[in-house]
Amino acid sequence: MTERTPPSEQSIVAEQPSEGVAPGVQRIASESIPTRDRSPAVLLCRLGGEIGAKATDETSPRPVGRTVEPLANAVAHFEGYVRLRRDLLWTDRYDRPADRDAAILAGDYLHAAAYAELADVPTTDRRAVALYRTLVRASTTLATTLRSSASTRETSTAEPDVRPDAILAGTAGSLGATAVGAADDVGAALERYGRSLLTAVDAHPAAVAIASSAETAHVSEDNGARQTVVQLLSDPLAFDSSTSRDDLPAPDDQAGQAATATLESSLERARNAVETLEAATGESAAGRTPLGRLERATRIPFEDVLESDG
Repeated sequence: MTERTPPSEQSIVAEQPSEGVAPGVQRIASESIPTRDRSPAVLLCRLGGEIGAKATDETSPRPVGRTVEPLANAVAHFEGYVRLRRDLLWTDRYDRPADRDAAILAGDYLHAAAYAELADVPTTDRRAVALYRTLVRASTTLATTLRSSASTRETSTAEPDVRPDAILAGTAGSLGATAVGAADDVGAALERYGRSLLTAVDAHPAAVAIASSAETAHVSEDNGARQTVVQLLSDPLAFDSSTSRDDLPAPDDQAGQAATATLESSLERARNAVETLEAATGESAAGRTPLGRLERATRIPFEDVLESDG
């Protein structure tokens, strides 16, 4: 198998779209690309690579960072695309025709850029094909979900069962594992984990309250549960237990009950995925290990709403 060479450092960290993109489109695209250390998807991509590498039987594995960081760049651009599509459907941010057209073009650019950047991932041809297939599957699922949610919102205020950011998070973890050559069941477990964790985050009463109090239903990236998850996935020691959520509005009783039911089922799926990964890697989900980060992210952010959660 031939192996691809890594891109230059400049291309890995570049945030600006191509110079060939119109200034208005370029601005919107750049603003939509998430900050790497605040993106659950990027963090799960990196952790997926670390965990996947531990589950492989390669005698001389490539340093994970060299493989995963270019992939994280693709994930960040794909997330920018998802953000724009979500904003176009669920908010009035781009209500002017010219702004809407620019946002559509920016989303198209970011979507294409994510695929183009997969070519920069230094991995074997076989794994590269698997990466493309994973991203194609995610694109198809997201398109179906967004189209369904748009139709639903015309007749109902209900949100989609699986939110775009949950699909994105699951895809990112699977991509990380695939890039380093992990078995399919490892990638599948990471995909289940990412989807389930972000579904739980969006079902947290704090997030439900923010969405229900907004003029347009929209995923909040500033709720306390999401921030805590980001901290834990980055480094468990970065978690500040004194962080207060008292300033967040309380959801109504019905919303709270529905959220708790979704939380419990989603967190159970996430924890089951962690157990699968423990068996695959032979490592314990404890301490500051990558698996430990995944496990803690299913507990600490939700302790204020699940009293019996251990």
